[in-house]
Amino acid sequence: MTRPGADRRTRRGRLAASVLFLLYGTMLGTWTSRIPAVKQRLGLSDGRLSVGLLAFAAGAILGMQLAGRLVDRYGSAVVMTPAAVLDALLLMTPAQVPDLAWLAVALLAFGAAHGTLNVAMNANALEVQRAYRRTIISSFHAVYSVGGFLGAAVGGLFASADLGPGTTFAAVAAAVVACAAVVRPWHFRAAAGEPGAANYDPALANPFPDWPDVLTLKDGRKVTTADQWWQKRRPEIAEDFEREVYGRVPAQTPKVNWTVTITDNEFIGFTPVVAKQLVGHVDNSIYPLIDVNIQMTLVVPARAKGPVPVLMMFARSALPAPAQPPQEELDKINAAVKALLIEKDPSLKAIFDRYPAYSVNASLPPPVFGGRPPAGDPPSTQQLIADGWGYVLIDPASIQADNGAGLTRGIIGLVNKGQPRKPEDWGALRAWSWGAARALDYLETDPAVDAKHVGIEGVSRYGKAALVTLAFEPRFAMGLIGSSGEGGAKLSRRNFGEAVENLTGGGYYWMAGNFLKYGASDAAFGSKNPGDLPVDAHDLIALCAPRLTFISYGVPEQGDAHWLDHQGSYMATIAAGSVFKLLGAKDLGVSNDYRTERMPPVNTGLLNGQLAWRQHDGGHTDEPNRKYFIQWADKLLGRAQPAH
Repeated sequence: MTRPGADRRTRRGRLAASVLFLLYGTMLGTWTSRIPAVKQRLGLSDGRLSVGLLAFAAGAILGMQLAGRLVDRYGSAVVMTPAAVLDALLLMTPAQVPDLAWLAVALLAFGAAHGTLNVAMNANALEVQRAYRRTIISSFHAVYSVGGFLGAAVGGLFASADLGPGTTFAAVAAAVVACAAVVRPWHFRAAAGEPGAANYDPALANPFPDWPDVLTLKDGRKVTTADQWWQKRRPEIAEDFEREVYGRVPAQTPKVNWTVTITDNEFIGFTPVVAKQLVGHVDNSIYPLIDVNIQMTLVVPARAKGPVPVLMMFARSALPAPAQPPQEELDKINAAVKALLIEKDPSLKAIFDRYPAYSVNASLPPPVFGGRPPAGDPPSTQQLIADGWGYVLIDPASIQADNGAGLTRGIIGLVNKGQPRKPEDWGALRAWSWGAARALDYLETDPAVDAKHVGIEGVSRYGKAALVTLAFEPRFAMGLIGSSGEGGAKLSRRNFGEAVENLTGGGYYWMAGNFLKYGASDAAFGSKNPGDLPVDAHDLIALCAPRLTFISYGVPEQGDAHWLDHQGSYMATIAAGSVFKLLGAKDLGVSNDYRTERMPPVNTGLLNGQLAWRQHDGGHTDEPNRKYFIQWADKLLGRAQPAH
């Protein structure tokens, strides 16, 4: 294969982006290495420190939401340097604060800047990669790892010299600001029409206007009956997706043994619930060096009169509101723990005497799942429980890592015995969907769950995973697909925003190895592009028919970036509707002509059929659409709302 060269401007852009990745890793490594010093300075326990660290994570999420809007409006090259400078300045604040409350505020701001820089530099790296026309994204991630090592080393060096975290952070911040300023003129900015430039001109968005007809067999015959769909056309489409796009789940996968580790009686809002934490241990007898334990939480209403429908969500597994002992029992526990600590270290007695009200067992605030609900709406988990549903949180990271290095670990690495995968092997999206199916195996054994009415939900990359899950696992009755973009509901053939090259580069590990060839402009097999794909997003949505399929997006003004191509996703949904109608279900209620149909106004739902669409006025989340999803699903499932 002959690799195309890169001009001087592009090479400089690569160097500048690499420097930002290095600085990003250095700041994170420095901060992490000095956390013990910050903890000691403020006299924090592990539990109280964790509250501050949660603020950093929350800030990062907010920053990532903001970054999408900024990059969409101004471009990644414009956003990177201010984000790096702000990140460096805020790195210094944790060493200056007087107490935990101010530490949480400082870390919230630091996390927001860090999240903004993360998104901006990754977006820029993808632009550089597209200009190179070959995969170079791993080199940026390698530089980030070097930065993390460098930051930890700097932190250790300052600590060994008895220099406090304030001095450490100030020195690193100064270096970051100086380096960011030096490389700022070199940041890559792709001009319209260049390989690295994302297109946002609707006039140029449809270079491949003719799509594979979802109801035409490969031999050219039209599909006119449900039997033809199930017996011939659907298997053709599924085979193309497995071979060329998402990869094949191995014919033999290890068994999963589910264990309930905690059963707790809790409350969500004013509704009593039974919450279970479970671990699904994957049999690793074929390769004991890799251990996979799927983390899952199941929550159902405690007073349900029978099995309840359940929405399974790709998210961190955590109990909603762990029950706490009454105060007198907490006091007893606290006294016993203090006594044990004093017995181990008598010097702690003086500290406890100075702070007699301090509790070793201070409880943490309950976790919050999903994005922020609209004003006046309760959290979506509370909405589900109040409506008589249950929900599941399944942690995708416990199934398969969300990075390329993880392909030799997790369930993919276990099945391959630690070896690299083959071109047709599954990627992370199929692995996550496999894990969801194994969770459904357990739900089918739980008498509190109506296993015939289990849905799957996800947003962004997990929106892609939710759509893939619904398409390939027929036992799921419904899906809420949030802001899924390229690789999900967005058409690959549409040249608007996120492109196939973005997945063959930065997101390659989500897909089958075979998919990478569709982003190659120069290879031994010649040039391939999205027009060569045998299937597209409309075919994937069609695989979900006639089950309940709700496609959700937000608006660019609130952070659901143009990058996601809302119009292209709507076109795919339109085109898939013909299959829903063939199978006796209802589609969006408009024509199936994807060339002429345009999206309805924001906050106007097309919710009268098994295929549904709604674009809310929020950001990169499906939270504002949850209540509409519940009402829509209740109606189509024939459920009456529980009495309150």
